[in-house]
Amino acid sequence: MNLIEVKNLSVSYKSHGKEILALRDVNANFSYGDYVSIVGENGAGKSTLIKSILGLVKIKSGKIIFNKLKKCEVSYVPQFNNVFSTLPTKVKEIVFTGILKPGFLNFFVSKKEKTKALKYLDLLNINSILERLIPELSGGQVKKVLLARALCSDPKVLVLDEPCASLDEHSSCEFCEILKKINKIKNITIIIVTHNIKYAQKISSKILFLEEGKLKPTEHHN
Repeated sequence: MNLIEVKNLSVSYKSHGKEILALRDVNANFSYGDYVSIVGENGAGKSTLIKSILGLVKIKSGKIIFNKLKKCEVSYVPQFNNVFSTLPTKVKEIVFTGILKPGFLNFFVSKKEKTKALKYLDLLNINSILERLIPELSGGQVKKVLLARALCSDPKVLVLDEPCASLDEHSSCEFCEILKKINKIKNITIIIVTHNIKYAQKISSKILFLEEGKLKPTEHHN
């Protein structure tokens, strides 16, 4: 079943008074339990595609259809940034914010919800750093914390924008293996933007290759 359908999607932005097409008539489907890697060179439109799905950019034409999927059932793990890495916040405080619903003002986390969060921390092997501050962590650990936070909302779809950027090869491979494990165990649809085509070919059920805003017709099925 297709959870998300992208139909004839075009997205543009203005640069120095000129309109630049970031995506051109892109068509793609994301099904239940998929592991989809979106690959391509810098500026190919990879991040624009996932931001369109997330409703973070304005669509020029075309449409995105959610089938039996609510927007709150889509979790997003953004790229790592230096601002986040300097926050004097404990790991548990970041992770537990993933439990809170939009517009929910009560910051009390129930025992049941804590147990759920701790299970994800255990799955990601970061339960031992629960009390540590974010600036004390390695880049790989921070990625896992953000992933645990996203999983706490019980998503049906997990979207990640270059999650392995700035990680060494070992940490990058470890993180991708964790994502594959989550995909299999939880049957969560994963959409990931990556430059690592070799690894994408190894673990993805589908690869979407973008070039200058256009989707190439060839798709990989694992």
